[in-house]
Amino acid sequence: MIKLFWHLILVLSLLKGSTLENVQAFLANSSRWKTKMLEEQVEKIDAFLNTNGRIKVVSYNILLSHLDKSHSCEHAWDLRKERIYTLLIEHDPDILLIQEASDLQVSWLKAKLELGYQIYHNPNPLFENLPVFLKKGRFEVLDEKRDVVHASERIVFFELLDLVSKKKWALVNTHPNFANINERHRVVAKLLDWIELKGLRDYALIGGDMNAFDPYLENTRLPFFDGLYLNQRFIERGVYPLKDRVLLGYFGPLSSFTNQTTDNLTPFKGEGTPGILLDRFYIGRKILPLYFAVERGKVDGEYPSDHLPIFTEIVLDALDH
Repeated sequence: MIKLFWHLILVLSLLKGSTLENVQAFLANSSRWKTKMLEEQVEKIDAFLNTNGRIKVVSYNILLSHLDKSHSCEHAWDLRKERIYTLLIEHDPDILLIQEASDLQVSWLKAKLELGYQIYHNPNPLFENLPVFLKKGRFEVLDEKRDVVHASERIVFFELLDLVSKKKWALVNTHPNFANINERHRVVAKLLDWIELKGLRDYALIGGDMNAFDPYLENTRLPFFDGLYLNQRFIERGVYPLKDRVLLGYFGPLSSFTNQTTDNLTPFKGEGTPGILLDRFYIGRKILPLYFAVERGKVDGEYPSDHLPIFTEIVLDALDH
């Protein structure tokens, strides 16, 4: 117990000014925000916070260790890995979706997290792995499917039973193609087809690095402007951007990439430029989210990856939506 106590003190000393801390502080002092909302909103938020069916989900692109040579030495995997672990245990998610993981990275994360999580990954990835970590005792896996596109795994599907709410639902971890805009949208169409085939469109949560840029048209440095159109592709199929359906609101930067300014896209420098919200969640209409958040926290004064993790809390049709 003493060892655990000092471990927690260490974590809190490393992770300063985090979005998670802001979320926790906000929820702890409801008198500051309840007067700014409709009574109906407040009633739903209180009901959400009082349910035992809450599920916390984190999605994180941890940057392939193969790409170490593309960045300065202080951002090599051997230096970043403990920072990533510190951040993850601070969040303590029920579900962790990881993108851009090499065999080396998956093995390291498994060794660190296997006591608390059931871990699913492709043992023979062609290039990238998309591991999924499910908290032990919370979910039953009814089905799993992996779709490898070109030289990279792009979609991982799960059909799950939540053992608390007894609801069956779909979970998707995805990392569509960056360079090929048409392939990116084909991947989205494939994952939506699978969800509909399972009859779980209303109970689906999709997370990952979508590689889609919102059309801030004056920012000519952005490589693509298809982000809002991608959202429309989901909406047309009855799946919605999570951050637009939250009960409470959103926390953190309006970007999930660690560049500094519009003119400087070098990673590991700052909280990013609005329009570079590469990492996203989408949900079916019977999944209810409390908030959408982008984690701004540094560990040891450094960003653990070139992406910022995103996180949310949801319930499965526990409330009148």
